[in-house]
Amino acid sequence: MAACGSTTPIAACALAIFFNISNRLPKNILNQYGFTIGGPVLKNKLFFFGDFEGTKRRQNASGFATLPTDAIRAGDFSATGTNIYDPQTGNPDGLGRLLFPGNRIPTSRLDAAASKLVGLAPGPNLLGDNNNLFYSQD
Repeated sequence: MAACGSTTPIAACALAIFFNISNRLPKNILNQYGFTIGGPVLKNKLFFFGDFEGTKRRQNASGFATLPTDAIRAGDFSATGTNIYDPQTGNPDGLGRLLFPGNRIPTSRLDAAASKLVGLAPGPNLLGDNNNLFYSQD
């Protein structure tokens, strides 16, 4: 990676640091291996033969994903533009349903197991509602 000094543009430094741009090639390791075995069971009558082949590939992978924002995790859907209806109101066919006030689900109505599961997912590391997680793995 090029050194970021006072004469290096800030955008170039940010790209180099964020996307790990360097002069080396990204990791791409391909291993192919295998073996064969065979021999006679009965002389000139019956034989056995077997083989195995394997492939293992390791390479860098990166991409973007969309995760719920902290507000959505807390039950606040007011910024999404989607109406959130209370499932405990209205008829089974959907008539007479009422909206949650302000499109916010009260914390007392959030399921404890669902809250625990959402808490296990990583939080967004980029701004915005879409493509707000950048990941890179070796």
